[in-house]
Amino acid sequence: DGNITMVNLTNTLQASAAFRKTWVDSDGSTITENYLGTDVTLQVNFQLQVRAAGSGAGGWTEAEDYFQANLTPEAYETLFTNYSFTQSIAGAIDDTSAWNSTKYFRNLPSYIKNTADQEVQLQYRVVETSIQVLQEGQIVYTQNLDVVNDTDDSFHYTTTGLFTPWYGKQGEDSRSNSDTIHYNQLTTTDLTVEKVWDGDADNDYGT
Repeated sequence: DGNITMVNLTNTLQASAAFRKTWVDSDGSTITENYLGTDVTLQVNFQLQVRAAGSGAGGWTEAEDYFQANLTPEAYETLFTNYSFTQSIAGAIDDTSAWNSTKYFRNLPSYIKNTADQEVQLQYRVVETSIQVLQEGQIVYTQNLDVVNDTDDSFHYTTTGLFTPWYGKQGEDSRSNSDTIHYNQLTTTDLTVEKVWDGDADNDYGT
């Protein structure tokens, strides 16, 4: 009869959540030199979070948990089968193909119809969960980061270790939910890795 029936899960609008990672030195300048050696890789792990628009700072939830709780099993399977709600970026500290280039969580619904048959507008953000140091492919150090929501529109990280969150300029102590660039400061002389540098008998790099 020429009619097409479609499953009414969401509207046709889709969203994406962008993120990018930049390493800066103690002055806040982008690190362009590989201080760490060719066998040392940094890996940063990211997680997608979501909230219902208007739900405030306390509304942010890990995306996988949110959708499993608010979609029917059929809708969840249709939208998110084989979908990864986490991503990682890894490379040498001066690898511009890894760092300073934008990555995405794609094909995300802008609205859903939840299990109560309510249409809900969604907002997304990407947060860091951990930073790892790998030497010759083996993890030798992990630093976890926890998110603290300051306001409806901003948050900061709490963490201790070799890497310090950086919020774009001196004096800033939080970041906007809409900011896609994630900075970390690395004071290179503080990074200790079990590494003997060729031709560095005097340990000039403090490692």
